[in-house]
Amino acid sequence: MDKQVVEITKSKRHLCVHRGFMIVKDGKEELARLPIDMIGVVLANSYGLTVSNKLLLSLGENNIPFVICGKSHLPESVMWPISGNYRHAACTDAQIKKASLNKRIWKEIIINKIKCQSAVLKSLNINNARLDELAQKVKSADNTNNEGLAAKYYWSRLFGSSFKRDKEQEGINSLLNYGYTILRSMTARSIMCCGLNPLLGIKHVNKLNPMRLADDIMEPYRPMVDQLVFYLVKENKLEINKETKRALAGIHLLPMYTNNISSTLGFSLQSLTQSISKLYLGETDKLVFPSGIINNKYIIEHLRH
Repeated sequence: MDKQVVEITKSKRHLCVHRGFMIVKDGKEELARLPIDMIGVVLANSYGLTVSNKLLLSLGENNIPFVICGKSHLPESVMWPISGNYRHAACTDAQIKKASLNKRIWKEIIINKIKCQSAVLKSLNINNARLDELAQKVKSADNTNNEGLAAKYYWSRLFGSSFKRDKEQEGINSLLNYGYTILRSMTARSIMCCGLNPLLGIKHVNKLNPMRLADDIMEPYRPMVDQLVFYLVKENKLEINKETKRALAGIHLLPMYTNNISSTLGFSLQSLTQSISKLYLGETDKLVFPSGIINNKYIIEHLRH
């Protein structure tokens, strides 16, 4: 069963734990209680929030990241669980010793990212032939930068020739930023659950980035966020507000295919992360990527609920 992304947006809330439940309070009034084992990640996206030490310990024991977001709705700090996963040490050793696998893994990540970008355009009846060509030309470690070439083509077709991907801009870019924050947090949880070390990236190597591996693994799923944002924009919903945040926060539940079997985006992401862990440990030779994007009708239904 897919875990929930729990986002706290209201100010002056207090979070604590009682008998296996995370309790959300406003003063002495209990507003909600959620089973700890149903939570995938907690996003603290409000001012004046207080959290009990006992809850933080409980989240850590259950491999649940606690993410603190800043003004731009991007993570500023993450509390990572470091215990409770017997594979963690073995995976860390394997990630270091088998770093030679990274070129192959990155090649497959970029191929599948471009394929998903192509599928998104195709679902919207936009010419995608160029992306199909670029996906076939990706080489080891993508040393010819087909990812960049694909992005230039993709963004201009999806949101128009005047659109520029800029993290500091409002409107479409702010919706993408928020959606990627959710996706990044989901990926972080998957990494911790599978015992991988998030500091050991495949392509990303910035020493100041504590989520290098998450930024690598989430790449093939970015187009699913783009697809959802496209429909938000189509309905003239260009601002980060309660409605758009709710739509983007629920992306993990959207249906898609994994190994040609109907699943959810959350399950597909977990499957890919687990297969990367197994590849490093020598337990498999195949990575499990999404085999089909989210059907447009489900996107529309998702936005209506």
